[in-house]
Amino acid sequence: MLNLGYEQKVLVALAFAVALAVVQVGSQIQFVNRRPSAIVAAGAGPGAPVAEPVYPPQPYSFGYDNVDEYGTQSFRKEESDANNVKTGYYGYRDANGTFRKVTYVADANGFRATVDMNEPGTVSGHTADAVFSSRQAQHLGVAKSASAPAPAFAVPVQAPFYQGRPTRVLFTN
Repeated sequence: MLNLGYEQKVLVALAFAVALAVVQVGSQIQFVNRRPSAIVAAGAGPGAPVAEPVYPPQPYSFGYDNVDEYGTQSFRKEESDANNVKTGYYGYRDANGTFRKVTYVADANGFRATVDMNEPGTVSGHTADAVFSSRQAQHLGVAKSASAPAPAFAVPVQAPFYQGRPTRVLFTN
């Protein structure tokens, strides 16, 4: 058993009484929202369902097409109609011709996308509601002589080992 003085016992009893009062009265407390005249009854705090306002669709259209100083093009275009159906595309093309373009539709049936690309290491296929179409560029190697035999093995090369002092890295905001 703890050896508490009179003042400590009074503080513990007071804390217990306050906690008990909060539990008993807690269901009758009203929380006031920061908006004027908005009162939310107890039990409708965080996590309680709130009726979201429903607004009519507002058609729009926007887009951009940009090329940076390295020749990389980034682009996007999106439209929304009176039925709240969104269609569009976005993507990029670098100076070497590597590209990715995502064309999509978002409507009452969900989000569906088609991804066209020629990035190395990609394959065509389906996942979820997306279709991937890979058209990898054909990389032509160096022409080899028909009389030159293929190497039987490759000589392993060890990566360089740095033995100097670590450099000092400064992080600034």
